[in-house]
Amino acid sequence: MNQRIGIKLLLSLVVYVLSGFAWAESGKGTCQFKLTVDGLEKKAGFVRVSIELGQNGYDKKVPFKSASVEVEGKSVTILTELPYGEYAIKTFHDLNSDSELNLNILGIPAEPYGISNNARAAFGLPSYNDAKITVNQPEQEHKITVKTHI
Repeated sequence: MNQRIGIKLLLSLVVYVLSGFAWAESGKGTCQFKLTVDGLEKKAGFVRVSIELGQNGYDKKVPFKSASVEVEGKSVTILTELPYGEYAIKTFHDLNSDSELNLNILGIPAEPYGISNNARAAFGLPSYNDAKITVNQPEQEHKITVKTHI
C-alpha cells in the first residue's frame, strides 16, 4: 500500500515538473493590461466589461475576467493582469445600471457597446478573428470606443 502511494506521488511529481517545463518553453508570461473605454456620452451608469479567453470563451460568452466601473467622465480605464494569450473583449455603457445590455424592439442594442479592435458586424457579434487581440508583452494597452450604431 505504501509503495503504491509512493509511485502515485512520484508520477504526480513527474507530471508537475514536466508541465512546468512545457509552460516555461511556450513563453507564457503575464501582462499588466490597460483597457480604456471611451465614447461615453453621459455621466451615468456603469461600463461593463467581459474579457473572454480564446475563441471558445468568445463563442460561449464565458468571461475570463469581468469588471464594472462607474462612469464619471467621457472614458474609463481598467487595469488588470492577464496571462499571455488571445482574448476578445466585449463592453457596454449600462446607462440604467441594470447590468444588462438593453435592446430595442428589433433586438438591436439600445445602449452604447463596443468590441475589441472596435470590430463591428451588421447583425450579431463580429467574428472572433475580427475581435481577437494577442496579449504577449509585459505591458499592453487597448482602447475600445463604444457606439450605439454600426
